[in-house]
Amino acid sequence: MPLFKNPVRRFRKKEQPHPSKHFQKQRMDSSTCEIRRDLDRLRSTIGSSARRKEFTTEMNSFLEIYTRYAAEKAACLPITESIDIQNPPPEYMLEYSASSEADISTLSKLAILRTVKSSDFSTVGTHAIKDGMSSLDLVVQQIDYLNVTMDIDIPLILLIPPSFRDDILPSLGKWSNKRVNVKTLIQPRFPKLYSDSLLSCAKDVDTDKDAWYSTQDGYLYRALFSSGLLDQLLSEGKEFLFIAGSENVGAGIEGCFLKHMTEMRSDFLVEVINKPLPDAEDEFFIVSKGSLHLLKRSVLPSQKLSGSFFTGNIWVNMKALKERLSTDSLNLPISAISAGTVGDRHIVQLEMSAGEAIHLFKNPRLIRVPSGRYLPVKTCSDLLLLSSDVYSSRRGNMVVSENRTFKIPVVKLGERFKTITEFYDRFKGIPSMIELDHLTVTGDVHFGKGIILRGTVIIIADEGQRIDIPSGCILENRLLTGSLAITEL
Repeated sequence: MPLFKNPVRRFRKKEQPHPSKHFQKQRMDSSTCEIRRDLDRLRSTIGSSARRKEFTTEMNSFLEIYTRYAAEKAACLPITESIDIQNPPPEYMLEYSASSEADISTLSKLAILRTVKSSDFSTVGTHAIKDGMSSLDLVVQQIDYLNVTMDIDIPLILLIPPSFRDDILPSLGKWSNKRVNVKTLIQPRFPKLYSDSLLSCAKDVDTDKDAWYSTQDGYLYRALFSSGLLDQLLSEGKEFLFIAGSENVGAGIEGCFLKHMTEMRSDFLVEVINKPLPDAEDEFFIVSKGSLHLLKRSVLPSQKLSGSFFTGNIWVNMKALKERLSTDSLNLPISAISAGTVGDRHIVQLEMSAGEAIHLFKNPRLIRVPSGRYLPVKTCSDLLLLSSDVYSSRRGNMVVSENRTFKIPVVKLGERFKTITEFYDRFKGIPSMIELDHLTVTGDVHFGKGIILRGTVIIIADEGQRIDIPSGCILENRLLTGSLAITEL
């Protein structure tokens, strides 16, 4: 008779995760072993040994974020349930004063970093916006003016997505006559993931381009550090870094921000504005448990968040930045952002926001600035407005024209004006809008040269119809609908 009623199963050694051949830098556990094997598979699709080495470096950076996200995912609670949220109190807010300027010795310690985002409209950085100059040309003109007039050396760092390398790098040659030291930093490229398995949706590395994304602003700190550029800037005597998006042509260089940082002994200063009608994806600063944090409007749809809208303009002390990066104490919150679908499966990409670092620095502050310091060129409507005579450029700084005595006009261009190519196909010249209040254009509409728009102008082309606004035309308080084609003789 057997000793045990049921047979005893043999004790087996617990099966260990299958090791990754090339990605072993981070701690190996069951939650990440599958993605490591997946990255091994993708690496095998690369023919060049140099490209394989570059890919391995990029993916080890990706795994730092992925491993932390996988570890924290199960423990994360919805932010509205886990913390008490308040609008930033007055003690966190500074008021902007253009008359308060830093001295030359402080300005000489400044470096500028402009990020170029990997969106459909990002190539605006290489297209003319004002007086034949692109947004990056305007930044170079600003820095060149300061360097020449003050006899200092403010460098410019461009953080470029790999997909825009060929668009932007040729621009460096045309700036050779400017007194600006331009440094470039290529953003790492990370794989998009299936939301259910958190495995890569990419079939290979080089041809399946839609399955990859360039890292967003939140990774720029680590990119600066790992590239050695942060150490280089510090060795050159630079202490302060001004970060802004290349699409924001209002983000000029002003010494008042450096003066605030030195007087307040603040290591992190962020520009915010009032935005009465925020979008769901807009980011606002809040206070929780005595610290500043950054949240998307969609997280708190019922709470009033208008006075602390994040412009993307950040001023940071680079010595403090290096200290936190060296001690691995700059871990920003990671979000899985929807990136569409492949078949019937949802795709996400892991992102961080550079502004969320605010609570990790000493004595951080928000500074409420005029709306003119946030002039993003994200749509063709923005491009038309900023290209027009409503704005002018002064030494690379965009300012409202002296002839404009009332509020900025509202411009709404329809679906036919989505891309820059479509924009220039439909505008043979930029209309005068100095006396315009409101412009709405929908449908197949084309504009000639030398057009003047005044008051409220609404142009609606019916489906299948086309409206051509002839050169030299003056439209004042007009509604045009249907179809209109005028041939110039």
